[in-house]
Amino acid sequence: FTTEKEIRSIKTIDDLFNMTPDGKYIVINDLDLREVNRNYTTTFTGEIDFQGHKVFRNVKGASSYILGTIGSTGVVKNLVLDITIDNTVERQDWWGFFYENYGNINNVMVTLNSSTDYPNVGQSLLIWRNRGVIDTFVINTKEPIHGLRNLAIVAVNNYGTIRNGYVYGAGIDASYNNETT
Repeated sequence: FTTEKEIRSIKTIDDLFNMTPDGKYIVINDLDLREVNRNYTTTFTGEIDFQGHKVFRNVKGASSYILGTIGSTGVVKNLVLDITIDNTVERQDWWGFFYENYGNINNVMVTLNSSTDYPNVGQSLLIWRNRGVIDTFVINTKEPIHGLRNLAIVAVNNYGTIRNGYVYGAGIDASYNNETT
């Protein structure tokens, strides 16, 4: 005889950052993470169901990512990510929501609403490095991601599986020239 883990709710930003690493969570409302300069750095091996609630993110004044590492048993699903790239100087290392995935990221919708034109380096709308599975996603770039190098719509580095996804819109603008070459 076994029982399911207790399901806890995430209603506030503090609830998100105070999760236990192996807990089971549901998000019960939209979360505004614009200009939030915090990271969840513990490897997350539990489950988060965003239930289609929006998470708002921007670049200016914000941390590089929200969730650090999703462990091999970790699941994040039903995330709607609303992104504004609003930096006023070039920015290095900014990844929509995740740093690294060894688990499963499922059913994600990302919208890039606006993007400033700077020679950014190391940017992605979803994740820096995928070693797990990213399955069933839609990404709409209403404006291009601007930058110099290491730019990606889904993942800058992929060593896992990315499948059943659609990317459409303005794409990537990496038209900056390096005058030394």
